Amino acid sequence: VIFNHTEGFSLYRQETPGSAAFVIYSVLSIASKVAVPVFFGISGAVLLGKEEKITDIYKKRVSKTAIALVFFSLFYYLCAVKSQAEVFSVGLFFDRLFGEGWVLPFWFLYAYLAFLMLLPILRNLVKNMSPETVRYAFVLVVVFGVVKPLLEREPISLHLNGSWDLSMLTESIVLYPVMGYFLHNAEIKKKTVLVAVLNGGNLLLLVLSAFMAT
Repeated sequence: VIFNHTEGFSLYRQETPGSAAFVIYSVLSIASKVAVPVFFGISGAVLLGKEEKITDIYKKRVSKTAIALVFFSLFYYLCAVKSQAEVFSVGLFFDRLFGEGWVLPFWFLYAYLAFLMLLPILRNLVKNMSPETVRYAFVLVVVFGVVKPLLEREPISLHLNGSWDLSMLTESIVLYPVMGYFLHNAEIKKKTVLVAVLNGGNLLLLVLSAFMAT
């Protein structure tokens, strides 16, 4: 997370696309993006197995995150007003709060709020998913989230129908929490082998992502 918000993240932009330095810097920058998936995976592992009423979710979880979002957005807004970068307007504050947001990194709080609001649905989803269904979902994610984008790039340039889309499955607030829950709670044989396979897959995706960036 820290590296993702430093100048080091953008070093690849100073290099020639396709060069060794470009690929290395791109891989490092792409690797730093694992922070959000890991956090949502941990959130799924911790929260999806709990039993809570919908009202309790809003009282204990949604409200706290919403309060933090409003408070710190207001803080940054007032700082902008003080520096005369913005004019004071209650309507303007709430319009942007519910719109693009006041600070770019706060997108994560908006996404986390959406995840918390989905908790009752995701909890029922994972309760009724068999290991076979989880594997099938993982295959769909690889095909539509990795293979399909590669096929749509040059030199293949294969463009599939836009309505043939499973992006709802690959959304970070759905995919990562569900995968995190099953990796943490499912009784998996040969976990060492599984971890090795996942790490190998991550390495392959890093290389492919660097290639796509060129």
